[in-house]
Amino acid sequence: MGFLTLLASNFAPTVSFGYLSAIVMIVALCADLVLTPVLLQATQLISIWDVVMIKISLEVLQKSPLFQDFRRGEAKRVVLLGEVRTYASGYVRQTQPYQG
Repeated sequence: MGFLTLLASNFAPTVSFGYLSAIVMIVALCADLVLTPVLLQATQLISIWDVVMIKISLEVLQKSPLFQDFRRGEAKRVVLLGEVRTYASGYVRQTQPYQG
């Protein structure tokens, strides 16, 4: 609403600035109201409490090649962002790209 007051000016660049600023603010508000819920729904949130409560032994951190250069807090975040999948018996996971 504030930028729309610039439309009452007699100076053309000020009117253009007010018009463009108001349009940008309205578009940004609409994008914020639409995109923020979508992004929050698609993002897994990890709280500091989750990181503090997970227990990873020092032996796992030292022996696992995945966590070789990670600090303990980094390894905890990786574990929390991972997911456990179960597969049917006899399922073969393709490790190499398909070569036509």
